[in-house]
Amino acid sequence: IYAGVVSGIYKGKLHESEPGDGLYRSSDGGQSWEQVLPQIPGTDRAYAPSDIALSSDGQRIFVGTTYHGEDRHGASCLMFSDDGLDWTVNSNYYDAISSDLTIKNSQRVFNFPGRVVLATAPSDPDRLYALISTGYDRGDGFIGYDCGLILQSNDKGESWIDRPNIPMRDQFNTFAYLSWHALAASVDPVDPDVVWIGGLDVWRSVDAGDNWQQMTFWAPGSEEQGARYVHADIHQIMFWPGNPSSMYIATDGGVFESNQAQSDSPVFNERNFQYNTLQYYSCAIHPEAGTDYYLGGLQDNGTLMYLPGEVPNRNFRISGGDGAYCFIDKNEPNIQYTTIYYTWISAFDIDPQDHFRGIHGQNFNIGTFINPMDYDYQYNVIYANGAHFTGFNANTIGVIRLVGDRLSGGLKDVPTNINVPFSAIKWYEESGDNASTIYMGSESGQLFRLTDAVIIGDLTELTGDDFPAAYISSIDIGPAEDTLLVTFSNYGVPSVWVTANGGDDWLNVDTNLPDMPVRWGILHPMNSKQVMLATETGVWTTMDAFAQNVVWTPATDGMGNVRVDMLQVRSADNTVLAASHGRGLFTTGWDASFISGTESVETAIDIKAYPNPSQGLFTVDLPAGLEGHMEILDIQGRLVYERQIVPSSGQQQVSIDLSRQPRGIYTLRVGKGQQFRSFRIMVQ
Repeated sequence: IYAGVVSGIYKGKLHESEPGDGLYRSSDGGQSWEQVLPQIPGTDRAYAPSDIALSSDGQRIFVGTTYHGEDRHGASCLMFSDDGLDWTVNSNYYDAISSDLTIKNSQRVFNFPGRVVLATAPSDPDRLYALISTGYDRGDGFIGYDCGLILQSNDKGESWIDRPNIPMRDQFNTFAYLSWHALAASVDPVDPDVVWIGGLDVWRSVDAGDNWQQMTFWAPGSEEQGARYVHADIHQIMFWPGNPSSMYIATDGGVFESNQAQSDSPVFNERNFQYNTLQYYSCAIHPEAGTDYYLGGLQDNGTLMYLPGEVPNRNFRISGGDGAYCFIDKNEPNIQYTTIYYTWISAFDIDPQDHFRGIHGQNFNIGTFINPMDYDYQYNVIYANGAHFTGFNANTIGVIRLVGDRLSGGLKDVPTNINVPFSAIKWYEESGDNASTIYMGSESGQLFRLTDAVIIGDLTELTGDDFPAAYISSIDIGPAEDTLLVTFSNYGVPSVWVTANGGDDWLNVDTNLPDMPVRWGILHPMNSKQVMLATETGVWTTMDAFAQNVVWTPATDGMGNVRVDMLQVRSADNTVLAASHGRGLFTTGWDASFISGTESVETAIDIKAYPNPSQGLFTVDLPAGLEGHMEILDIQGRLVYERQIVPSSGQQQVSIDLSRQPRGIYTLRVGKGQQFRSFRIMVQ
């Protein structure tokens, strides 16, 4: 088994992988690993692989490289090995230790070395192709990447030939002007001269790269091109083994297939029936109890309206682009909003049964890509982060109002004195008449309360003394404003914080949560002790976030362990809408559960489990007279053990064997109904 590992810099900070970058090789089925790539000349770091390929005879492994996060050295190199341990490095097109970091022969003016994508020929073990990304200064603090080189080898990677006729999308950009994201290649299974490449669209050459023909169309301009529609951003091109006519393409919009791949004008078909991969950033729920009507903003697929019924009502797209935040007015639910990247806002008057009318749209061009914001339905105001990710317009918010049929507004200064964007904004629904209070969290962990936000009233900082300098992903407020929930979405930081006194004191309540991004959190509208979290591994809940021993439990039945970006709760019937980033929208009921007295249910049942940690064999002591149920869940929420508990006159001891289960953290739950005790069991 071979696994490529790469670090990166994000917002100026190096996120170093452990034990380091490189190509890791296991010869014992994954029990142990060895880093096998050579070091970049002049450094103590291994090359960082961007692609791995095998020759069709299985005798040679190839690696293309990308850059390490600390600097841009080591990218755009090609190497091979016949034993997986000793490597020959070919860097003819890039000097891995040069100070100017330039690609030779690149068409780009700025040609920083980037990632390599490889494709070997199934019918000829000597033939392979390489696509090399080259970077250019975008002028906004980022390096953009395009495909600057197409190379061909006829001798198993010993030498390479430049194929200079790169297909161009326009006079400035090649076919893969987002090659940091979308770049793919594949060789015909029977003819090594027929090569397919993908970026925004898919192109084909039948003469080993001398000439190219566009084969798919993301934005078709004719009926014939419409039959060749394939969604934008190509990530993989595959042939049915041995059949050059049968092709599959993986894109940002799902899977597409053609059985006419040898044709000059092949017809492509979507193959996404019951294949749910929609990546939601956001969601909104209709405020009326029992109404199955939702909005959701999608990566690269607009904002969809969900209404049960026949096509075309189901999953009806009401705006395009990358769908960002969306809102349904609680007082006037026919008034709805969708947003696109950088705060392009559209307002609609929608009655799902009768009519659909666009009111007004305007590009305010502020903030970050999927810009954090919230909606004040009392005054029809959207509050949005105003700062760009470079720091431009720092310490500003957008105050945008729908008045009649027009959206209007702009930036207002807020004296927060930070140099990063706001990453979370929450309007307090109980602000009161003639008032509008919002809470703002930043990308570096500061939290603020702003009263009279329309006119920028009083500002108070509520940052906890122990808050990490990390990305605040969400803020929620209880019916009483002294109860607050704040989440962070970085790895390696305490992610969930609560306060019951308006921010004077904060409690970190991660307890048994895995180390993972927490992207959203909500308090139950009837019981602020109950909390639901949207995380990298689905939804987690607790009955009491203020308990002495807070216990989080996965709640992923029907959803699975998928990243969830947002949760919205409808107070009229306690329905929760979850926006997953990969499997669509989900709903669930969320009943309120009240704990009487001062003793929490977690301490009401006296049990012990020992030894803990263990190697899988441990004992649970149960008190006399206990009746109920015992279960153990793994970190993904799967049930791995259960038994009924029958009352006894004396203490019971139950021996449990998890030695055949994977090592990790498990949740032990013992009790009956709402009365239970839960805590972590670790198997080493």
